[in-house]
Amino acid sequence: MDRKGKFGMVAATFVLAAAAGQYMQSGDAAATAALAPRAVPRPAVAAVAPTAMAMPAVPELAHVTPVSFTLAADASDADRIAAAAPDCRPRITLDPAPGAMLALRLLAPCSAGERVVVQSNGLSFTGQTDAAGRLALALPAMHDPAVVTVRLPGGARASATAAVPELAELHRVALQWVAPDAFRLAALQFGAAYGSAGEVSAARPGQPAAPAEATGGFLTELGDAEGLRPMRAEVYTVPRALTRAGKVAVTVEAPVTLATCGRKLHGQFLVVGRSEPTEVVLAMPACGGGAIGQAVALTGLAPDFVVAAR
Repeated sequence: MDRKGKFGMVAATFVLAAAAGQYMQSGDAAATAALAPRAVPRPAVAAVAPTAMAMPAVPELAHVTPVSFTLAADASDADRIAAAAPDCRPRITLDPAPGAMLALRLLAPCSAGERVVVQSNGLSFTGQTDAAGRLALALPAMHDPAVVTVRLPGGARASATAAVPELAELHRVALQWVAPDAFRLAALQFGAAYGSAGEVSAARPGQPAAPAEATGGFLTELGDAEGLRPMRAEVYTVPRALTRAGKVAVTVEAPVTLATCGRKLHGQFLVVGRSEPTEVVLAMPACGGGAIGQAVALTGLAPDFVVAAR
């Protein structure tokens, strides 16, 4: 610690009283008389009296309050101070769940109520911590082993890995975007029509299950819709082998709303097993002409999956 002191300097002026004394001349009177042809009278020299001058008062210094510092007496005091400070390091845990899912738990005590970004092998979405800096969610693994990183404001981050061998038994695709752009992912299983029991979408998401017990696929919605620039994603999963064989058609749609009309939407389509995502750019219809409330379907983007019966 640097310590800086301030020193004040007081200049005191002292006045010396000067006294002029009488000038006296002495000598040999006889010698003087012999040298001088005649006596020369000398004027009398008046004595000068010392003049007394009053000493000016030296101003008093203003009262200064001393500042004291308390320093740690030894290392043990410093240790106690450090122990009392909060541990702000974020920590996450990953636990495998049925359907090649991961249960993520984040603890970030110094990041309460903050926006975070979750990244998992190409998949990215935002979340929000609670008042204690905690976040819990389920996310589909996109790779085995899965690597998950949570990024917090200010540059802090926490990472974890988990083995997901069950992923090899599944088909899995994902679509991600940043609001106000918006997309929808749906799957028509085994020749089902829109709105039927065989459709899997955000309205009919299904439930994660172990591949050996699943009777169909399921959809997972990811990302907090609130906050600054929400990053969203939808992920569809279906086992490669079910009790019922057939084709699963995956569709991608973009709803026409006041936030999306007349704009270009940008997203990414990911397929487990592919190293690179597919960029999605979609020009939306103009805001007039009755397009609001409709949807634009993208064809040829998502692969059709063939499910072979067990």
